This record gives sequence, C-alpha cells and structure tokens, in this order.
Amino acid sequence: MSTVLASALPEKPVLSADGRKLGTVHDLTIDPRSGDFETLLVDPGPHAPARRQVESGGEHDAAERDAVDRDDERIRIPGDAVTAVGDQVIVELSSGRRR
Repeated sequence: MSTVLASALPEKPVLSADGRKLGTVHDLTIDPRSGDFETLLVDPGPHAPARRQVESGGEHDAAERDAVDRDDERIRIPGDAVTAVGDQVIVELSSGRRR
C-alpha cells in the first residue's frame, strides 16, 4: 500500500472487501513507540454491524467478529485489516487476512 497522509482519511467511506458499507473514517491510532498503524476508528453507517450482531454471530462470520470491535459509538478495525486507501478505505475482515 502506498503512503497516505492521516489528515486525508477522516470522512472517507469504509467498505469491507465484499462491498458492504461500514461507515466513515473517524480517526486512527498509532503506536507511539514503533509508529505502527494500530487501529482504524470508524463512525458506523446505517448498514454497519450492530454490536449485538457481532457478538451473537448475526450475519457475520467468526473472523469478522474477531476483526470488528464495536463500542457504543465507533467500530475499531485492526490496522492490518486495511487493504487499500483511495477514494474509500477497503478492509479485509475474512479469515484469510494476515494477523
């Protein structure tokens, strides 16, 4: 993935690799010691997985439940799940992604 400025990310749409709209970028977290990108914070859209769906299994597979941590306001997606950044941010939530 090419270099992208963090300032360019807020408000970009976030989609899963299979095309589902998860919401828009709110912020990101970076490890202050290593400088590694840790977490993408997403403001959920109307089609984002609800916490109860993620916890109970709902329409989402086990890998997605492991990848998506939804609190009351934001979805937290591990940085290594981000596969592409352009006009939108694409995240891979399947079991095939690297950990």
